[in-house]
Amino acid sequence: MEGVFHKGRQGSKRDYLICVLHQAYLTRAPGQVVQGGHLEGVLGVFQKLLASRAHFHEAFYILNALFEFLPLPALQPFVPTIWNLLLTR
Repeated sequence: MEGVFHKGRQGSKRDYLICVLHQAYLTRAPGQVVQGGHLEGVLGVFQKLLASRAHFHEAFYILNALFEFLPLPALQPFVPTIWNLLLTR
């Protein structure tokens, strides 16, 4: 399993596992993420990964899960900010 991660980069394994964990939450319990007020936290992880040169591709996995599993009305207030983050990257 170690061969999957980039060697020599600090936090690679941790950031990957955080991404996978958030994808699992969004896939299995999207309603609880929205109702529990955890959407802002997930978007914060997305922003952190997007800003990272080594892990920006993992941000797209979270973004894909957001738009695939969450109801659009829950995401609608955040869409302009998401676009802004994507286009200024």
